[in-house]
Amino acid sequence: MQHWEKTYILNEISIVSRLIERCPHKRLEDKTQVIAWIFSDTKRSATTSKKWFMHLVAAVDWSSKQGTISRKWGIEYRDALESIKLKSGKKEKKEIDIYSVAEVYQIIDALKNDTYSRFKGKHQQYYKYVYFCWLTGCRPSEAIALKWENVSFQKKSILFCEAQVDSCGTIVQKQNTKTELKRSFPINQELRELLESIPHRAGYVFLNDRGKAINQHALNVVWKTVIEGTGIRYRIPYQLRHTMISYHANNDFPIHKLARLVGNSPDVITEHYLHLDIERIRLPEVIVDSDI
Repeated sequence: MQHWEKTYILNEISIVSRLIERCPHKRLEDKTQVIAWIFSDTKRSATTSKKWFMHLVAAVDWSSKQGTISRKWGIEYRDALESIKLKSGKKEKKEIDIYSVAEVYQIIDALKNDTYSRFKGKHQQYYKYVYFCWLTGCRPSEAIALKWENVSFQKKSILFCEAQVDSCGTIVQKQNTKTELKRSFPINQELRELLESIPHRAGYVFLNDRGKAINQHALNVVWKTVIEGTGIRYRIPYQLRHTMISYHANNDFPIHKLARLVGNSPDVITEHYLHLDIERIRLPEVIVDSDI
């Protein structure tokens, strides 16, 4: 039997389980109603809804091939998927919609000072985590998984070698990052001061006020509150990564070095970040131009 990683089970198979549980139509014969129900959620894009239905189709098709259900259902559901044509036009893609440096530090300061929090410390618990994500441009899953054993002040480097996948409230650790097994990131003075301000202990670097690993979903709620309070146009927290990469890519930092630092390929940075042609401005020191 094929072995499935826990991350695959949580992120792929659990989607099907949740769909089946929530769907009011439980019979295979009700595929038309099932499709209508999936696409009725206006909070999702049509592309995402089709992807969700694709997961369901894959499960039905697999079950039909295993003999659990009649083979005709696998065929019918695959045909139904093929019949779903989204509106033609510009291909839907994730927009790289960056913040300004001033906006980034405005958000960071608001978190640090609990400016828009009704309860003391509720926003502040995410301050250093968000600050770190900005300085390193790392993925949230990489920051959440970072352990002190992978931070070396002596070598002036951070080793990103693990990632956390948070799905349905469950955190599963992967022994690699999204695109590679590991990568090193240099510690400059600003980053060093941030890390030295965090109590050193065994385990994760960033913990919430309950001593648990940071929950990105909980941060998303806080993030929205802070954005509304500051009056900054809303963009998701992940755009911190895009902002960091975009500014350095457009301010003459060597592309091949930037690619190594953030775990992208030079082609991805050139295609998705350089073409933004943002205004070239002098930035605070964020990363170190070292031979890596």
